[in-house]
Amino acid sequence: GRVFDSIQVNGVSLHTLFDTGSRRSYIAELAARIAGLEVRTLRASFQVGLGGERRSLREYCHVEGRLHGLDIDFVAYLVDSLGADERANILHAVFGANDMQLWSIGLDIEREVLDLSHFTRDFIEF
Repeated sequence: GRVFDSIQVNGVSLHTLFDTGSRRSYIAELAARIAGLEVRTLRASFQVGLGGERRSLREYCHVEGRLHGLDIDFVAYLVDSLGADERANILHAVFGANDMQLWSIGLDIEREVLDLSHFTRDFIEF
């Protein structure tokens, strides 16, 4: 099973795949623009294999939103599109493993839902 949920960003609901098989997080270009996110450009592009094809990425944005009423932020790299889920819902974002680890977001694969029982609310660093 795959786990999808919505992240609310500037009043826009982003249909998001929470993907442990993806190291980074990604956002569809149109979704980023509709959500009013500021797009920034990297000095150099980098290559990723995503959705069965090789892509060269150079743009990103800082996403600040809410997940189940909890504040969350992450960096997402822009891609032209992410396709659709099994129910033909357009996919707006992919939330990758690094960000899932940072926020202590788990997946309940059996029920196909997020496990937010250990969600990071405070970052205390020494």
